[in-house]
Amino acid sequence: MEPQAKRAKADGAALLPGLTAWLDREGVWWDDEAMQIKESKSPNGSSLSIHSRRPLPAGHHLCTIPKDACLSVRNASCSDIIMEENMCSGLGLVMAVMHERLLGPKSRHGYFCSLPEREYLPVFWGPEELALLQGTELGDAIHDELDCVRSDYTDQIEPLIAKHGLEGMNYSFPAFQAAASLVASRAFKVDDAVGDAMVPLADVFNHKASVVALSDHSEASGSGGEGSGSPGASPGAGTMLTSQLVPPSFLANAEPELHGLRSANGLSLALEICIVDDEEGAALRILTASPIGEGREVHNTYGELGNRDLLEKYGFTLPENPHDSVTLELEALWAWGAARHGAREWEARRAFLDANTPWLRRKRYAAVLVSEVEWGFRVYEWRASLAGGSRWEVCRAGWRKHQLPKYTSPASIDQPVPASVS
Repeated sequence: MEPQAKRAKADGAALLPGLTAWLDREGVWWDDEAMQIKESKSPNGSSLSIHSRRPLPAGHHLCTIPKDACLSVRNASCSDIIMEENMCSGLGLVMAVMHERLLGPKSRHGYFCSLPEREYLPVFWGPEELALLQGTELGDAIHDELDCVRSDYTDQIEPLIAKHGLEGMNYSFPAFQAAASLVASRAFKVDDAVGDAMVPLADVFNHKASVVALSDHSEASGSGGEGSGSPGASPGAGTMLTSQLVPPSFLANAEPELHGLRSANGLSLALEICIVDDEEGAALRILTASPIGEGREVHNTYGELGNRDLLEKYGFTLPENPHDSVTLELEALWAWGAARHGAREWEARRAFLDANTPWLRRKRYAAVLVSEVEWGFRVYEWRASLAGGSRWEVCRAGWRKHQLPKYTSPASIDQPVPASVS
C-alpha cells in the first residue's frame, strides 16, 4: 500500500497543462524520458505524483528548479511589507502565499491552480471529526493550535491591512488559514539566503517513510526554522542535503533499517530522492538517492515523522509507520507496575530497565518509537479519564529476551519476562 498523494483541485479541471506550461516559462527542467508527472482523478478531486518511465540508477538527475521560481518572502509581491514588518520566515511565507493567491492571474497562476484550496489538516476538522482524536496527544493540541493561527492573523496580519493600504486585497482569516495549510504541507528551507519557500515541482513528490542514513561527510536539513505556532510557521516538506557531493557518495553504504525493519507499506526505508544545490547555487537539483524500478512512484521523505506529525502538518497518515512513537507518562507507568507486580518485584524490574534502556531516564515523559517498542519494550495503550481531560497512557509493559538481557526476578526464578503482560 503506497502513501496517500497530496490532494489538488476538486473541480474536475485538468491540472497538468497549466502547471507544465508555467514550469516551462519559469525555466524549470525535468527529464521527460526518465520521469512522468502523473495526474490521478478520484471522487475527492485530482492529485499529482511523480513516476519513473524506466529503471533509474542512484544519482540520476531528475529535474532542476531555479531558486527564482520558488516563492519566498524575498520575491513575493508583498516582500517589502514582510521585510518592513520583520516577520519571521514561517509567518511571512504564509502572508506571501495568501497575497499571491489573491492576485489570481496576475501572480503564479499556473502553479497555484495545481494546488488545492487548502490541505484538510485537523485544524479544519469539524466537531465530529475532532472527537476521533479525543484522548490522543494530537487531540489535546489542536484547539491550542487553532487559537495560535487565529492569533497570528488578528494580532499580526489584520493591523497591516490599513497600515499598508491592503483593503482591496480581500484578506480574511479563511484565506490566511488556507495559506498556512499549504505552507505547512509543502514548503521547506531552500538555503540560508532564500529561507523557507514554496518549491514548484519538488512539492509534487509524495512522502514515504524513510531512514535518513547519510555518510559522515554529508549533512541533511529537514524542517524549517522557528515559527510562531501556526501550522505554516515551521515548514519542512523535504529532505534537503546541504552537501554538494554527488550520489551515492553522500549515502551510508548499508541498506537503512530501524530496529530490524527494512521496509514499510511495501517500500524500502531507503531515501528515493535528494535535493541539492547546483554548482552555482542558483538552482535546486533533484537526484535519485537509490535505484528506482520502472513504472514506480518516486517519493520524497518529509522527515523521520510519526503519524501524529504527518496528520497535523500534512493531513494524512501511513498504515505502517516505523517512526510512530508513544508517550510514556512515567508516574502512571510506575503506579501500574507497583500494583501489578508488587513493590519489591517492580523495583527490581525498574532497575533492570534503567540499566538496559533509556526510556525511564526522564523526569516525567518519555517518547518511545513504536518500532523500538515492537523489538524491545512492548507497550500497550489504554484510554483513561484524568482530571483536566483524557489522554493516552501506557499501562502495560514487558520486554523480549532477544532484545534485552535475561531478567531474573528477586525470587530467583530464572525465566524471561513474557513478550506481553496480560
